[in-house]
Formats: sequence, structure tokens, C-alpha cells
Amino acid sequence: MTTGGGKDRTDRGRRREVESNVARMGKKPQQAERRQGDSINLTPAFKLIFRSVLAITFVSLLVMVALAILIKEPSDQVKSVLETCSTTFKLGVGAILGLLSGRTA
Repeated sequence: MTTGGGKDRTDRGRRREVESNVARMGKKPQQAERRQGDSINLTPAFKLIFRSVLAITFVSLLVMVALAILIKEPSDQVKSVLETCSTTFKLGVGAILGLLSGRTA
């Protein structure tokens, strides 16, 4: 003699499986398979690009600060270099934020 209780348990298990599959479908495939506690794998190409952008950004900031401190009355050429370093720094910060946010998504 069987009761309906066993059937209810299997139905609940199937329902949970279907719900988890539906929830997974709305996410990107990488996110669906990533579990809590998993780390993000960084490729050598990503590391090279990130470090290059970081170095260029840091160097442009150093040059900009050094020129601002050392030269009291900048000429037009120095002003042009400062503007170029400022633009490079802004673009570098944007690229760093873009690389980091794109990698974690």
C-alpha cells in the first residue's frame, strides 16, 4: 500500500530542479556555472593589458605632478604636455574601471 506522500516529494524535487534551471537561463552561461566561493580566472593577456594600462596611468600622473611642482611658469609646450598627461590619466582610470567591471560581470 503506497501513499501519496512519496509522489509529493518527487514532485517538489522536480519543481525545484525546474525552478533552478529557469533561474539559470536568465543569467549569462558563465554566471550560471559559477558557484559561491569560486575565483575568477585571469588570463595572461588580461594581466598584461591591465598592468600596461595601470603603468601608463601611473606614469602620466607622476609626470603631471612633477611638472606642476617643478615648473612655476609653464610655457605653451609644458602646458601641452600637462594637458596630454591629464587626458591620458583620465582615459587610464576609465580603462581600469572598465576592465575591472567587465571582468567581474
